[in-house]
Amino acid sequence: MDNEGRLHPHVSEATDPNTASRRLAELAHERGLQSIVASNPSTPPATLKQLGRAKDPLIRRAVTQNPNTPLPLLLDLAQQFPREFLDNPVIPLLTLTQPNFMKAAPRETWKRLLLFEDLPSYWLQLLTQENIVGIRYGDEIKVTAKSHVALAGEATGAWRHQALGALGEYHHYRSYTQINIHLFALFSLAFPDEVTKLDWSNDYLRRHISKDPQILALPDQELSEIVLSFFARSQDDTLQGKAARHRRTPPGRLTTLARHENPAIRRGVASNPRVPHTLLQQLASDSDDSVRRAAAFHPHLTPDELEIIALDSAAPVRAAIASRPQLNAATFAFLAADTEVLVRAALACNAHASLEVLTVLAHDTEIEVQAAAASNPRISRALMTELQKQSSKVIHAALAGNAQTPPHILAQIATDLYPHSTMYRRLAANPRTPLSLLETLLQHNDRHVWAAIARNPNATPALLTRLAQVSDDDVRSAVAGNKHTPIAVVRELAHQSQRAVWYALAANPHTPLDIIERIIATDDMELWRRVASHPTLMRAHRRPFRDLFIKELQKHLETSSLPRNFYEILLRLARRSSTLQGALLEALVPTASVNSSHWPERYRTALQEQASDTELAALTHDGNRFVRAAARTTLAKRRPKRTGSRKEPHA
Repeated sequence: MDNEGRLHPHVSEATDPNTASRRLAELAHERGLQSIVASNPSTPPATLKQLGRAKDPLIRRAVTQNPNTPLPLLLDLAQQFPREFLDNPVIPLLTLTQPNFMKAAPRETWKRLLLFEDLPSYWLQLLTQENIVGIRYGDEIKVTAKSHVALAGEATGAWRHQALGALGEYHHYRSYTQINIHLFALFSLAFPDEVTKLDWSNDYLRRHISKDPQILALPDQELSEIVLSFFARSQDDTLQGKAARHRRTPPGRLTTLARHENPAIRRGVASNPRVPHTLLQQLASDSDDSVRRAAAFHPHLTPDELEIIALDSAAPVRAAIASRPQLNAATFAFLAADTEVLVRAALACNAHASLEVLTVLAHDTEIEVQAAAASNPRISRALMTELQKQSSKVIHAALAGNAQTPPHILAQIATDLYPHSTMYRRLAANPRTPLSLLETLLQHNDRHVWAAIARNPNATPALLTRLAQVSDDDVRSAVAGNKHTPIAVVRELAHQSQRAVWYALAANPHTPLDIIERIIATDDMELWRRVASHPTLMRAHRRPFRDLFIKELQKHLETSSLPRNFYEILLRLARRSSTLQGALLEALVPTASVNSSHWPERYRTALQEQASDTELAALTHDGNRFVRAAARTTLAKRRPKRTGSRKEPHA
């Protein structure tokens, strides 16, 4: 009974088992009396059912202890309050009158009950021999029940050898009901150097991650070669394509994927930064144009190989070569005379093309090629002036977007007799555009122009402050991403709910740490990916990711399946880092030791010399015979070493 209940004027009615059912139902609505009514054995089942859904755990605990609670609700509440369930006075009566009532218990209820040593042996016989709802043959719960002390007795003699056999059987049959991809992603982002050390031997884990392949897009993500080999062997083209592109895929798997009938997968191999050179040469001669084009972009091709590929019959492949910086003079000249506009335009955009080649292309007969030359930052001012005199909107727009176009030419383009939105947008984004011209462009009632001004690296804080007031997502996100935006404006924009604004804040190198923490606190993995390499986060040593990971770990450790050596890695991190030790141990120890639903984790704790006396004493009364034996043995080892002082519990 809580203090509030003692002071309530109707507390005596709520406590009295002789109070009428209707009156107890009325009192159940009184906030200060709910836990008292829940404890009253005369409270009607319908009222208890209502109270069993209360947010307050004290009320739900009282319902679990009430012998009048409906059986389905009682079985559900046993997941949260297994001890109270076992102590409920109605349980012995149900065992006599409805001996099979435990067949309806949910699997999570069984997992929690198996921790206790005083389970009726009849229940365990039901669990191991009968068909139980949601528990199939060979289930980890059935396997665990076989080692319960009430069924198998105390472990004696060669119990360590027997325990190893039971552990092997448990891990063979263990079912993984849920894998929390977000928890795994947070671990990858908080401790990127530790991901490659994970044990990926569990096929189910690899298959589940394969259902959510966005995990591969996380920065600093170093998936095990075992997992990538699994993806490469998959029958799913999407997974095979991701394995083909991932830089950690073993060369042998890449060789196999390079023979795949799907050109998209062969393109992935051709673009892989670590594809073996002999395999790259093979793909550069592939029968599919798109595969050869992907190979043509690969940075490991030599100038001689580029010269050969420049003879390809497909224009897109030759255009890919025309964009490469390593071309020799002969290849530049050869491509400048190509018959395809696509190839010559690609060459005109190449910032490594000589002025001689650019001069030829600036006088090309095709406007598309001239415009491409006008956009090249290496083009001379004389050629820019010559091209500006033409009346082509396409050429003027290209000059307007060229970061090397002199301010006076930009000013002349702004007075073009045939202005259009594309030209204004490019002028607004050009870092060479004078501030006075930006002010003029700001007068145009065009949100695309405003967004371009907001992205301009030379936009002043005053301009950005004005643009932040525009009620347009594109404009606000552009302001949020500009490094010159005042911090006060950045904080104001951080209150916006638009996804684009948050993405821009994640990209702004001057976004402060408190906003980075808010971004990380979201449930958006794409935002995590974008902010993962943020300089502010790096200066904070990834602390926000670590803090969130530890917080989520406490909530999901028991309901998530992760690689088998996950706990060992976390404990090693805790021992190695004084700043992480307290938080990680606090997250791990209560769940992964005495109270874990998985007996191998309790068994491991029972074997640890650093386990506290309190923990070991609790484990000597565990429901599992091997956990009990291990705890007794560990306690016995330390008894002769006593000096009279009481050992402090392990933190």
